[in-house]
Amino acid sequence: MFIWRIDELKSKLATAPLTDREALPYLLIFVGVTGLLPLFPPTEMNHWDYLSAGFSLLVALGGTLYVYARNGGNSGRYFLQRYFAIGWVTTVRWLAIVVPLFFALMFGLDWESHTTPYETVYFAVAEIFLFARIGYHVLDVAKLTVAI
Repeated sequence: MFIWRIDELKSKLATAPLTDREALPYLLIFVGVTGLLPLFPPTEMNHWDYLSAGFSLLVALGGTLYVYARNGGNSGRYFLQRYFAIGWVTTVRWLAIVVPLFFALMFGLDWESHTTPYETVYFAVAEIFLFARIGYHVLDVAKLTVAI
């Protein structure tokens, strides 16, 4: 399982699809994280939380379709394997940048106990960037696969 080394993962995916055994950890992480999310509900939601949640849903749906298109659309191959594996590694790398930067920005903007427009915009841009990067890496693999 790859956690950080995106180039090694892309090389592996370009030469052969992941076996079901190799893809299983990525799926389990997705299912586990999704299953744990309800354990962390916000204590009190404001309109910025609702706006952020709605936008996140749209970005996730649109981003997934974008990545699907970057993989070749209907003629693409091994989309789910690439999506989960590349998505995991890209998300780990994304979090390593987004979380510390978020805390630095919130420290500079005086932390508030409720969601603000700054947080909403920050995460909207960050989420779009995440799917753009996943799409970038999936396209690389799709191109390499055709070339091999």
